[in-house]
Order: sequence, then C-alpha cells, then structure tokens
Amino acid sequence: FLENGGSGGGESRGSSDSESGLSDLAHLADKISMYNQGGDDKQNELLSMVHSLLFSIHESELQAFRRGQCSGSCIRHLLVKLLRYSGYDAAVCISKWQGFDKIPGGDHEYIDVIMNTDTTGPERLILDIDFRSHFEIARAVDSYGTLLNSLPVVYVGTLPRLK
Repeated sequence: FLENGGSGGGESRGSSDSESGLSDLAHLADKISMYNQGGDDKQNELLSMVHSLLFSIHESELQAFRRGQCSGSCIRHLLVKLLRYSGYDAAVCISKWQGFDKIPGGDHEYIDVIMNTDTTGPERLILDIDFRSHFEIARAVDSYGTLLNSLPVVYVGTLPRLK
C-alpha cells in the first residue's frame, strides 16, 4: 500500500503485492500451458514410453533391485534399465551444489536421455519422473496450487525448454 503526497490526507493507491503476485501467477500459468503443448514427436514418444514403463514396474522388481526401502532413486535406476532395454541411451545423473551462507547444499537426481535425430544430430533430453513435487510449498495459496497442478508430473524436454 503506497501513499502519494506529503501530508496524511493525500491520495492512496491500493496496489498491493498480492494483486501483482496474482497477475504474475496468471502470466506464468499461461507460459506453462504453452510449454505443456510444446515438445516434438520424439519427446512425446519418450514421454509415452516413460509413462508405460512406470505403470509396468511392480513392487517386487523394486525390492529385487535394491534391498530395503525403495526411494525415488531405485525407481529412476530401474527406469533407466528399462529404457536401455527399449533402445534408449539413458543414464541417471546427479547434480550437486555446495551450500553458501544460509542456503543449504544439496543434490538432485534425474535421467539424461540422448536422442539421435537425423537432421540435427544427438539431442539431450532431461527426464524428471517427479517434476511437480519440486515446486510444492507449505500453505500455498489457491492460485499457486492451480499453477502447481498445471505442471507435468513427469517432465521430458530439452534443457532450454526447462529453463
């Protein structure tokens, strides 16, 4: 809330952070919607394959793959194994960063797939099987929840598209 004028009886302008935030969220939702419709045939084919493979994984396979409790990591490793059996050049990658000041360090595991195209040569695709959950926050407002639901659960695409 901002007041214009030097004395207390001046005009006031009711522009608040929440109003500007809502328009920013609406703009972002439009951009996400556009990107959800993007993607070429090879990316859509890989996404379809990933969905099929994820639904085909049985709990017994996960237990045989890793002893003990299965986390997202064992699912990614099993998915890479299945993608390789299906002819894809896939690998699990880990991105790590150091903490700085009050920002904690961490790591992120994702799948890297190299697709060979006839026209442009090899293309690197990023595959994240739990993409949407990375943006979840506690006590989100309804508009953020709507925006969150517009994100894909499984992301398949190029790095520039991800940015």
